[in-house]
Amino acid sequence: MFLTTISHPEDSSTASPASTTTTATASPPSSNPDADALCPAPTLNTSQAELLLHYTTSTALTFSGRKNPKILTFWRHNAPHIGLSHPFVLHLLLSSSAFHLAHLTTNPDKNTQPLFPYRSSRNEYLSLARQHLATGIAGFSAQLAHLTPETAGALYLAAVLTCYCTFADEPRSRDDLLVCTTTTAAAAGTSPGRPDEEEAAVARMPFVCGVRLVRASFGTEVLFAGLMAPLGPGTPSELLREPVCVRDGFARVEWEAAVEGLRGFVAAAAAEEQRVPLGALDALIEIYAAVYGRRGLDGRITYAGPPENQFVFGWLYRVEPEFVACVRRCEPTALLVLAHYAVLLNTDAVQEGWYVEGWREHIIARVGEMLGDGYRGSEWMRWPTEHVLREPDDQRREMRDGEWLAHEQHCERP
Repeated sequence: MFLTTISHPEDSSTASPASTTTTATASPPSSNPDADALCPAPTLNTSQAELLLHYTTSTALTFSGRKNPKILTFWRHNAPHIGLSHPFVLHLLLSSSAFHLAHLTTNPDKNTQPLFPYRSSRNEYLSLARQHLATGIAGFSAQLAHLTPETAGALYLAAVLTCYCTFADEPRSRDDLLVCTTTTAAAAGTSPGRPDEEEAAVARMPFVCGVRLVRASFGTEVLFAGLMAPLGPGTPSELLREPVCVRDGFARVEWEAAVEGLRGFVAAAAAEEQRVPLGALDALIEIYAAVYGRRGLDGRITYAGPPENQFVFGWLYRVEPEFVACVRRCEPTALLVLAHYAVLLNTDAVQEGWYVEGWREHIIARVGEMLGDGYRGSEWMRWPTEHVLREPDDQRREMRDGEWLAHEQHCERP
């Protein structure tokens, strides 16, 4: 059904096999031959067909986590149907598919063999992905200005897809820190960036503003009606009775001494400007506790708390705009908090999170550069740096809590 969607100029401008538009040479019999003679022959946009095919057979599975049949049905069936009525959603779905294909051409998934040969190169897929992303965001922004109950669900879906796609587009500069883009001037403590740089920084997380606006404007009975129902809340959630690492069977990260030690460092500043980074860090600690649990005196790993804390992206959604502003201004404590968040962007905590690959290494390396050895709190970059940059993924060494307790005792306070 997708093959008859409206063709856009950007699709025909990409000179690659994946973007070929062909003209059908045969048509079904008609009871009105004279009328058919006046109609142009239907065309097929093979690049869009390829992207839709890959989305429904592969990309949608990565968004669903493969474990919940209702969520899988939503991403494979409901989301494309919503896109038929809201083209900006369809563009974002195709963008996510193209980004996924670009990723797979250079990072083949050993567990997922392609159902068909790749028709284009990585750069060609990236070009298609960015074209669809730009068109999708433009339509999303236009509709967001005229929010109605009829469009609320589609806009919510578009906000989530924008998240996946902007992450999948990888860091676009050395100062792109996921939540915003800093400037060299800000890092040096000189004049703030130009207005266009500020706009680029705000645009890094448009999905956050979109999700918040839509959620605040309508109740769940409106937002998650019809095809959106599988994403809605079910019965009231009970407490999460065990950490995600225990439930899903992946290796635990010994995080308490490092992350809670950082909290002591930030809190010791006793300054009003530390309130925002401290609040963001407290929320981050709850994510760590849900994903990796807390180790008790008896050695048992436990967690009993709100189930929403198990979602790593939940921190991005709940973080205050003031914290993003602190990162944009390159305030050291905010950068430290962000670096410790980046540790969570791994394939255990974000399962099948191909769209965030490379971000944690980039964030931690850049924050380390920005803080430098001269910053009196630079010692607190040791744990995320050791965890992410200096150990192979399959042989990553975890520091013992005792090491970090000793480190905390001699680490200089701000």
